Amino acid sequence: MGDNHRVLFVCHGNIFRSAFSHYRLEKLVRERGFDNIEICSAGTIAKPGDGPESTVVRVASEYGLEMAHHGSVRLSVDLLVWATQIFVMEESMVCDVESIDVASVEKTRLLGSVAHPDVGEIEDIGPTKDVEGAVRDRFLRLDRLVALLADEFAEDHPAT
Repeated sequence: MGDNHRVLFVCHGNIFRSAFSHYRLEKLVRERGFDNIEICSAGTIAKPGDGPESTVVRVASEYGLEMAHHGSVRLSVDLLVWATQIFVMEESMVCDVESIDVASVEKTRLLGSVAHPDVGEIEDIGPTKDVEGAVRDRFLRLDRLVALLADEFAEDHPAT
């Protein structure tokens, strides 16, 4: 494969949606033998070092992901400049990116647009009694989108 790709996933806290997307894409590109894709994640309001809830860790393990060690990272200009592609979970996060580094908006897109330009946002979990069900629902949606993203990389850079 040719050029290096540096993918950044962004959500609010970097302990759920962006973290899952980060680790899932890492796993998929590793399985496909891509060695020129670096992946990171960050949160617009992340508290550095915070970790995911136990439910998130448990459900992520069903995808073969180890997230217990994850510590959140706050979105920064350095990360935005580092990335060649930035995927946000919600449209409002494009404004967050813009407020940190205007030039990075050009390489930012809604993760849902990987499936289709009209696919919506991947919402955070609001108050719910069924936290595990909500986590499973979001992870299922994220997994499908991240798999499509991995397919995009494979199409753009077929194995030689």
